[in-house]
Amino acid sequence: MYVYWYLVITLIGASYMVRANISDEELFLQGNKHYANHQYADALSCYQHMSCTSATVQYNMGNCHYYLGRSFDALIWWLRAERHATGRLLQDIQSNKIRAYDVLDSTPDGVSIYHSPISIYLLQCLTLLCWCALLAGVVMLRKQYRGIWIFVCFIGLVSFSTLLWKHYQAHGMCIGCVSKKEVFLYSGPGFWYHQRGTLSYTSLVEIVGSQDAWYKVHVGELQGWIIGDVVEIL
Repeated sequence: MYVYWYLVITLIGASYMVRANISDEELFLQGNKHYANHQYADALSCYQHMSCTSATVQYNMGNCHYYLGRSFDALIWWLRAERHATGRLLQDIQSNKIRAYDVLDSTPDGVSIYHSPISIYLLQCLTLLCWCALLAGVVMLRKQYRGIWIFVCFIGLVSFSTLLWKHYQAHGMCIGCVSKKEVFLYSGPGFWYHQRGTLSYTSLVEIVGSQDAWYKVHVGELQGWIIGDVVEIL
């Protein structure tokens, strides 16, 4: 009896997941169709209703905002896409960011976004492959070839593991973009604390803590608190 209900629940869950995936795919295709017809508001609505947004979708959302005259919103979505993009998409995002900074009359400042030269999935596969090759070489190869094989596999394992660690570390960071002009940085979570400096428009900050409506941020050698409504989380 329990097995029967388990199978029923599993089938219902699987069908729901399939419908969700189809729905996302349909929304993406509809959004692309609206975008091709220059119906940017309709395209943006389709992308926003997707349950899972990839770097490509975030890039498209940035483009829609840009053509609708919302340059700061476009910059935010391009920055979000940039954290996961590689290859040609990354180049397009960086090119579009320059246009947005020109329109906003600002310059990129603050925390830099790490760009992995290889996608996270490929890094994981290469790291696993090095582990398997290392173990296979220890077990199967003759002693005269084993040392060279282990050395090559070890170098590859260290290299890919380092890139993977940097990727996880970068994506574990909480980054925000300053949405107001000349934001004051305070020594504590309140306007009564003394000012430690100012942050320029569109500066990127690392958020390391929060209290009430305030964020504790780190940018360069500066560390302090800013009110939450002056920063957009990426």
